[in-house]
Amino acid sequence: MKTTLGKAALLALSMMPVTVFASHWSYEGEGSPEHWGALNEEYKTCQNGMNQSPINIDTTFKTHLSPLDTHYIDGPITLINNGHTIQAGLKTTTAEYRYD
Repeated sequence: MKTTLGKAALLALSMMPVTVFASHWSYEGEGSPEHWGALNEEYKTCQNGMNQSPINIDTTFKTHLSPLDTHYIDGPITLINNGHTIQAGLKTTTAEYRYD
């Protein structure tokens, strides 16, 4: 009986999405910047004022940059605000272009 119950529990846990265990940070409420250090052990430096957010932002700078080369393409895009960033979705007709 214990073995069956244990296997059922493991199966149920394995079916849960990983995002259930992720710490949700935001800019308001319980996930606001004042609380980032308490959301997850990995975010402790946010509490100490060492980093500006709970994501890993590389703080190195390249001082000698080449000129920015831009190529503008006309076409429809879809903008989505997911709460953390604005995402621009291009139509599939522009799939042959690479954006770095």
